[in-house]
Amino acid sequence: MSEIVVGTDGTAASREALLWSLEQAVRTGSDVTALFVWRIPLELEIPFDFETISSLREDLSRRDVSGFPQITAASLNGNPGPVLVERAREADLLVVGARHHTDLRGSVSSYCLHHSRTPVVVVPSDAPSRPELRRRVAVGVNLTPESAVALQWASREARSRDAELVVAHAWQVAPSSLSDLAHHANTQRVQEERADEDLRNWVGDVLGPAPPTRVQMHADHGGPLDTLLNHAAEADLLVLGSRGHRALARLLGGSLSAQLALHSDCPIVVVPPADQQRS
Repeated sequence: MSEIVVGTDGTAASREALLWSLEQAVRTGSDVTALFVWRIPLELEIPFDFETISSLREDLSRRDVSGFPQITAASLNGNPGPVLVERAREADLLVVGARHHTDLRGSVSSYCLHHSRTPVVVVPSDAPSRPELRRRVAVGVNLTPESAVALQWASREARSRDAELVVAHAWQVAPSSLSDLAHHANTQRVQEERADEDLRNWVGDVLGPAPPTRVQMHADHGGPLDTLLNHAAEADLLVLGSRGHRALARLLGGSLSAQLALHSDCPIVVVPPADQQRS
């Protein structure tokens, strides 16, 4: 049986993460483990009482989710980030909540994004309400092996949701000669055609000639952050690999995944490289 581990601490952000986890568990047939991590050395038993379960059921029904997964709660002592990452090593997903547009530096969410060997979902708690499903999973790629792992994960997720897969690749004009600089419009057109062809060939290599779900491909001229935020605005989920874009990370003062977690209105999933995932 697959398992989703979700960090919860009684805040609105963690409740939104828990609701997302329950909804995902109904779809995938997973069990949910809700972890309360305490920094102080107390032995606490935190069951879900009838009132709490009833409230969660009502919230799920408002999202047109029928059914309720097996859910257990446990409390552990320690630093929340490391404890959650370690406990989720054998799980299928680690889910955490985050306040929208709030600095993540030093937060539990940031720690999980950068250290987990399990795919991490960051669910914004105060993003605008999105009751309708777009039935679209977006994935940001940069044609690297890490992106290939993210694309494969996103493809499976889109199939399980009966959703369209949107593959987004951001590129920028890179003049290589004085002629390129002098004829900027022509250079951009040529490089746009090349970027589109490179993306289609790469996706074909990763997913094969017959992808398991509907696929849109976008080779967008522009920066990765703005490109992915635009696609996230029309998606139910945004997927990203956990490596790559290092120059951009230095420029922004943080990783691309953390920046997206700050600004995306939809949940984001960060998939670790294949050599870091559980065997």
